[in-house]
Amino acid sequence: SHERNTNMLMKRFFHNCLVLPLVVGIFISLLMVEASGSGLEYNVSEEKNVRRKAHIESIKMEEQQMIHNILEDFYFATGGIGWTNNSNWLNQGVKLVDWFGISTYVFGGYEISLSNNNLTGTIPMSLYDFDSLAFLHLSFNPGLTGRISSAIGKLTKLNSIRLSSCAFSGSLPSQLGDLKELDVLDFSANNIIGSMFKGHYTTIDLAKNAITGTIPPDFVSKSIKYIDLSFNHITGSIPQTFLSDAPIVHTVDLSKNKISGQIPHEFLSKSTVMNIIDLSQNELTGLIPANFLQSVSSLFAIQLFHNELSGSINKSFLSSLTFLKIIDLSQNALSGSLPLEFLQDLLTIESIKIIDLSYNEFSGMLPVEFVEFCHKKLCMKDVIFRFDSNETSSHIGIPNALRKDIIPSSMAYRLARAPLTHFVAVNLFIVKLLMS
Repeated sequence: SHERNTNMLMKRFFHNCLVLPLVVGIFISLLMVEASGSGLEYNVSEEKNVRRKAHIESIKMEEQQMIHNILEDFYFATGGIGWTNNSNWLNQGVKLVDWFGISTYVFGGYEISLSNNNLTGTIPMSLYDFDSLAFLHLSFNPGLTGRISSAIGKLTKLNSIRLSSCAFSGSLPSQLGDLKELDVLDFSANNIIGSMFKGHYTTIDLAKNAITGTIPPDFVSKSIKYIDLSFNHITGSIPQTFLSDAPIVHTVDLSKNKISGQIPHEFLSKSTVMNIIDLSQNELTGLIPANFLQSVSSLFAIQLFHNELSGSINKSFLSSLTFLKIIDLSQNALSGSLPLEFLQDLLTIESIKIIDLSYNEFSGMLPVEFVEFCHKKLCMKDVIFRFDSNETSSHIGIPNALRKDIIPSSMAYRLARAPLTHFVAVNLFIVKLLMS
């Protein structure tokens, strides 16, 4: 028994002295191998990052060279040597952002802003490969000609294109309407033809061109703020849903076209920041909707002259307007007596500058207080009134007691077909002058 115990002790001693250190050594070796592997992985990962950065830098250099080549093409295609200002252009030792008219933005987009800089020629096709171009502003360069290519659809970052007062021709490519980032579209005062198409714009100015066709029902989105289609050849009626859901639109100018039909009842019904409405010099017919101006309390100017509008003026036509400066309903077929409420609202609008109701078919007598208001304002040269040529069986009349006072011989009034007349004509230039 004593010998058996001695053998067991010897085995334990052997295990503790030889086997256990061996196991611990193996365990430590494994840990070292694992640590060595992690370091290797770290080195590989770091090397990948270095390569990735080098690749990115290479791409940036290639992109910069590509942009440089595009701008060089643009320079020669638009007569760069004759520009008013071409500072630093084509200078290899100068950063692109130091070239005159070139800017960059935080999001990586580029701007070309060379308006009124004596550019001539045409836009080169290579410009449509400038996929980081966000702003293209080349207005007031009458020597710029040619058509806008459908390849403009490749400029997916384009946010604003202003090419007004140039000599571009042809129709605008429909691909412009597919650019979801495009907010501002301005081709006013060119030789653009063709019809309109839907877009995502907040500002659209196609005035003073030769655009034809009708206004598409979904022509603009609810985010539209400014729309000017004046001085074109647009026909057809105003769509029932046009601008019916445009709460932030502030300027609408459809004047000097051939638009016919009635003013839709829902037209501008949700606009709360409207400043200028100009539907003048068209072929609009029918009544002025009773709720036409109910939601546009911020309105400065309403121009409906030179149409074929008929019927009487609603008594609440001006009830919500406190900032109105211009109201021109002349050269229509409006009839009936002017509602007392309408005239009283005119008396309370302190900002009013022009009231033109001439060349209609209004009848009846003007209230004494309104005539006194006219006399006071006219003597102060604050307001232009026109009521002349309202010829029906009963003219708009001025009470005899005030007639000698309201029309003094020393002022530029004349008795014509109606008792009250003023010599000043009203046009859009005056509207814009008063808005400034």
